[in-house]
Amino acid sequence: MAKVYTSIAGNEESKIYSEEVLIQGRDDYSSSSSVSPSSYVYPIKSIRICNTHATDSVSIDLAVHQQETENAEYLEYQRKLMNHKGSPGFNDWTPVELTINTYMLLNNVVIPNGVTLVLDEKDIAYDTLSYYLTIQLSASDSAVDIIIN
Repeated sequence: MAKVYTSIAGNEESKIYSEEVLIQGRDDYSSSSSVSPSSYVYPIKSIRICNTHATDSVSIDLAVHQQETENAEYLEYQRKLMNHKGSPGFNDWTPVELTINTYMLLNNVVIPNGVTLVLDEKDIAYDTLSYYLTIQLSASDSAVDIIIN
């Protein structure tokens, strides 16, 4: 089972569970490997988010976002259809911005200092192959440790 251990600080949105995150630093994966990166993505059993700030509470947002690759593959398919010789719209195709669907799992949830929030699979069930997980903290001096099983 994949496990992710990470520390997050600041209020920038951070990707915490995705193909890219899970294959970083693995000795058994290379881009020329016949093993798909998605084979490293497992359903999440639990997430532990510990507020490590000495005195302040932290508010967190936890969200899932649709993988960009699925949208990109669909747009490439549409482009090929439109640019097929003799098709209406040939040479009139213009690139379309990718639409990333975002769904909030937690929004402005407050974790007091020194407290750990534990979410089990019922709280965070989503399609880990089609979506990636992000976290955003409320303040620039906020800090949390995250363990994903």
